[in-house]
Amino acid sequence: MNTNRHFYPLLLLLLLLSGCTSEIVPPATLELADYTTIDFPIQGGEREVAVETNQTEWTAVSGASWLVIDQRANTVILKAAPNSMIEQRQTYVLVSTGGLSRRIDVTQMAEKSTLNLTGEALLVPDGEGGAREVRESQFGGTVSLDVLTEDPSWSCEVAEGASWIKADKVTLGSKLLITIAENSERAARMGIIFVRTKDQSIKLNVRQEGTLYYLLPLLTPESTKEQVKDFEEARHSRVVQNASYLSGGAHTYHTVSPLFYEIKYSFDRRNLREVVMQCQTASEMLDDEFTKLLEAAGFEYKADSGMERVFIKKVIHNGTTYEIFANLAYGLPSVEPKVVFNIMKRQQGPMPTFDHLPDGIGEMNLSRQQVLAWESTHGGTYSDRNSNREDGYYFFDVLDKTYIGRDYLFKDDKLVNMRIFTYDISKFFYSPARGTFKMTDEFKDLLQKEGFTETRQTGDIWERFYINRARKMAVSARVTSFATVLSGQPLVVMLYIPFEED
Repeated sequence: MNTNRHFYPLLLLLLLLSGCTSEIVPPATLELADYTTIDFPIQGGEREVAVETNQTEWTAVSGASWLVIDQRANTVILKAAPNSMIEQRQTYVLVSTGGLSRRIDVTQMAEKSTLNLTGEALLVPDGEGGAREVRESQFGGTVSLDVLTEDPSWSCEVAEGASWIKADKVTLGSKLLITIAENSERAARMGIIFVRTKDQSIKLNVRQEGTLYYLLPLLTPESTKEQVKDFEEARHSRVVQNASYLSGGAHTYHTVSPLFYEIKYSFDRRNLREVVMQCQTASEMLDDEFTKLLEAAGFEYKADSGMERVFIKKVIHNGTTYEIFANLAYGLPSVEPKVVFNIMKRQQGPMPTFDHLPDGIGEMNLSRQQVLAWESTHGGTYSDRNSNREDGYYFFDVLDKTYIGRDYLFKDDKLVNMRIFTYDISKFFYSPARGTFKMTDEFKDLLQKEGFTETRQTGDIWERFYINRARKMAVSARVTSFATVLSGQPLVVMLYIPFEED
């Protein structure tokens, strides 16, 4: 039997079967060592991520240009550039092989934004922690501030309870536009605006004055009509009389204040010398609120006669010392309540005065015979030409070193009025401006020394009397002239009258 006939076909079959069998390939694997997210600081940096795979080839792709990939054998290195933007940024890295992918989320922190406000209307507090502030008058208006920030998405918001404030963002030029409505209430008010970026915030206080009620005029020495006009128009006063002359004149304004409704400014040539504020009610003029306003402006309380209250302020302007008198007239007969401000140059140095007050016979309520007897022994010469006996008026020429003359008025044979005419104006007054005279410190001291310690305003040409209660007399003095005395040359006349207790 031939066995080779069956062996060779079998061997051929086995060879064929062995050629049809392929190698078995394991499935692909891909893992990243512990990282699913990576956070980079602002300044950037590098991070290594181990790649575990059974594949010989793999790829890593960055989703942003700021994140660079360095692929090595079993490692991917992530290189983040510094972040100069104000926004946090994010991207990813995709690692792929064998149909598998793994994602690494990457985040990088951003610089903090900067935020600041600037503008002429902005008040910046001293030190840290204080809120910035905008102040507005009662009349309201619009304020524009520059917003300095790199964040174009900054916002503004008015805090609750300040509906009278409107805040708008103006993108062009990055400005904050604040609109403030008029305040019709006496009380001042405050609101808050918040300006914010993504991570910064500024608190802006908005303060608005209440309705103008208590006010002061412009009192700067040497102020001109034009400066007064600008000052009053800025607070919405309305001129109702403009009486300007080469020698001075006066401007009268109606104010928005219901209390001090009218202000009259008087000028000596071009410069301010007197201001009169008419007042609606005397009681409110004497209120503590107005007193505090005067004191805040530098005035000091001096006296109260029961009819007027006096405050004085000293100020140096352009090297010259001035005194500003504020006389609150609240009880003068037939005079409406008002505040009279007088702006006077202070005397520039000591001035001489009398050793003793020129007071003639020195008493009131004397009889005619007593006065005539006294004059006969004190240099008086009766002037029939200047006297009028029927009216009880007697004039005596004296013409000594002190007196030019003295005159007397009698009623029911009692002395009720005595005038003394004297030469030397400079012993009583100095002249702060042409045609005006102010009592010297030395003469005022003499009045005090001789008991004339109280003052009372009159509202007439005498302006003010000095009172000596012990002697029951009051005296005033002024510069004037009479055609019948010294041929009309300027002189001082002193007026003595009886003073009766109220």
